[in-house]
Amino acid sequence: MGFLAGFEAILYYKVGGVAGGGSWLPINIVRDATTPMSADEIDVTTRGIAAGGFKAQEPLLKSGEVNFDIIWDPTDAAFTALMNAFLGRLVIGIATRDQLGASGQGIEADMKVFNLEKGEPLNDAQTASVTVKTCFSATLAAWTTGVLA
Repeated sequence: MGFLAGFEAILYYKVGGVAGGGSWLPINIVRDATTPMSADEIDVTTRGIAAGGFKAQEPLLKSGEVNFDIIWDPTDAAFTALMNAFLGRLVIGIATRDQLGASGQGIEADMKVFNLEKGEPLNDAQTASVTVKTCFSATLAAWTTGVLA
């Protein structure tokens, strides 16, 4: 049985979105990251299938979101791209990979920054907690595998 360590995961960004010009660049100032995956529910209960008194539910639309903490570094290009995306409500391409290389997998989508919360702990580095979510875009969000194009 194998496993992947958290530090093996990589978070990438692309200014202008997935279809934007330029390359995918790693966000090297990331500390911790989560990609909560959930789906809205639709109730499909009918009298014919409510046997046993249980509701029948099916998943509907999925939520695309990535939450991560970064070191507060205004001289870092990724920090600047995230801050500009937040302040300007701009699309930014985000891709997660669970490992480096051709076998990595994760979400790839046009997203917008919905939260950028600065932390100033007394005995630690200044940080920002960032939340990006899928947004209205011609580029469809997807779970992808392999090297980013």
